Amino acid sequence: MEWIQPLTKNKASKRKRQGAKVTWGLFLFISLSIAGMFFVKTASAAQIGESNLSIHGHLTQAYANSSGGTILGIPQDGTTDYRTAALMFRYKMTAKDTFVLQLNHERLGESPLADDQTVEMDWLYYQHQLRDSVLIKIGKIPIPSGIYNEVMDVGTVLPFYRPPTQFYGEVAFSSETVDGVVISHALPLGAWELQTDVFAGEWDFVYVVDGVVTPVRSKSASGAQFWLQTPMEGLRFGLGGYHTVDHGVPTIAPGKKQSQKDLHVSLDADFEHVLFQAEYRKSDSKNHTFIDYYALAGARLGKFQVNVMAEIATLDLPTIVVPGLDFMDIKLHRDYAVGVNYKFRPDLVLKVEGHQLKTFNTEEPIVPLFMDPIKVKYYIVSLSTSF
Repeated sequence: MEWIQPLTKNKASKRKRQGAKVTWGLFLFISLSIAGMFFVKTASAAQIGESNLSIHGHLTQAYANSSGGTILGIPQDGTTDYRTAALMFRYKMTAKDTFVLQLNHERLGESPLADDQTVEMDWLYYQHQLRDSVLIKIGKIPIPSGIYNEVMDVGTVLPFYRPPTQFYGEVAFSSETVDGVVISHALPLGAWELQTDVFAGEWDFVYVVDGVVTPVRSKSASGAQFWLQTPMEGLRFGLGGYHTVDHGVPTIAPGKKQSQKDLHVSLDADFEHVLFQAEYRKSDSKNHTFIDYYALAGARLGKFQVNVMAEIATLDLPTIVVPGLDFMDIKLHRDYAVGVNYKFRPDLVLKVEGHQLKTFNTEEPIVPLFMDPIKVKYYIVSLSTSF
């Protein structure tokens, strides 16, 4: 049985490729139409001030290859069908009101969770500045969780192609967005500052068990993220978590619900020449306990940046009892990575990285949890740009 392969993007099922051209056509039509309106509005408003509409985007295109198994959609004969892209439109309605729309496209090689070329509605929300220190967002909103959840695919700011896969996910067992509300508050504490984000709502994600993909809905979700910014610029400490009631979980009886709790802590030290980050996450339900932690360090040398990372995940399955087999403290995933980045400009970055793993989370072959994890290696060469 393959258990946790935390990937994200709220993809509950595969779509057929037949609609890819139509979807891309619609995406380009909408994007060019809005961009056209933006430039017309900018030109007409040049004498009276800036336009209220701003457009941002990012694209990362990669080549990836693996040995020992297919993982994260990366086959052993390599693939260039590996990319992320997004366009974000932000319209300032008034001095205190803003509307945000982000369209997203992602390809994951041969992953069964990404057998489409569609464009998704990634973010869609309205935000209101209630007071100088309080901000409210309503709609489909990125969850304030950890260091990277709100910049998951922005390749120009990520040390590697993606954040640590077990902590942040890449298609299953987690979600990037919440359908609901997020309230943010900034509290100055002398030379320190406490940033608080609370959220509530629902979200979709998928379970992957023995290669079978099952959509699940998390309801009654509520949580918070706290960041304590220190007087030292670039150094902050985080604490966060949430509680959900999951519907449609395939590992429990049909019609039953599963309560789940998640707690994580973060250290983010991002200075001019040195980067160090570490996070720990524990996810609990009646049927499992998932623990993941990683440490990431980097050194910036002019236009070059060298990064190293180690991530370890373990899993307990207390409700599975099989004579002669132990489903406690399963060494689910170990990932050791090194990478070199070259920054042509702040908005154009080339990355070369290699990963060595001992894991159960391969797509081919599927490795039962009562066996030993297998050794897999993969590397990625990517080019990221943003505007």
